[in-house]
Amino acid sequence: MHKETTRGIVDPERLDRPGDEPEHSPHTNASSSIGRGDRDSEVQEQAVLLGGREMISKLKIGYQNYRIEPHIGMDVSGDTDVDRGIIRYDSEEVGLRHFNTLVHEVLHAICDQMALDLDDDTEERVVAGLANGLTMLLADNPGLGAALSLILKPTTTASDSV
Repeated sequence: MHKETTRGIVDPERLDRPGDEPEHSPHTNASSSIGRGDRDSEVQEQAVLLGGREMISKLKIGYQNYRIEPHIGMDVSGDTDVDRGIIRYDSEEVGLRHFNTLVHEVLHAICDQMALDLDDDTEERVVAGLANGLTMLLADNPGLGAALSLILKPTTTASDSV
């Protein structure tokens, strides 16, 4: 099990300020599937309502299905259990801090699926930097998440149905 905090490069003052939330966060259209053509790695998401916000409860990362589970009173912002396929987050977090935690934990799962074989310190620095960068990118460009969803949305062609 990989357990860590997601605190790092992002300015904590910026994370919980009203108005800093992405207009179209990547998890607002949780009933969609992301993938291309016949790819087996299509993401299956199921929406649930948590604390007044729509949230995904499942992700497919590589060959493994992950459950996304809220927990109260965690001693860290989130953790990823790659053996059991569980990503947990502190349900008391809100706003960009919450978003950053989920991105951070998903990146740990991706590192495992891609067999990057990084030592713990290196993986944590890489994951924290990428999670913080992606969080800032999507927060500063609210239409980007929606545009990427449209680009990745599978389309049915004549060759797909044969």
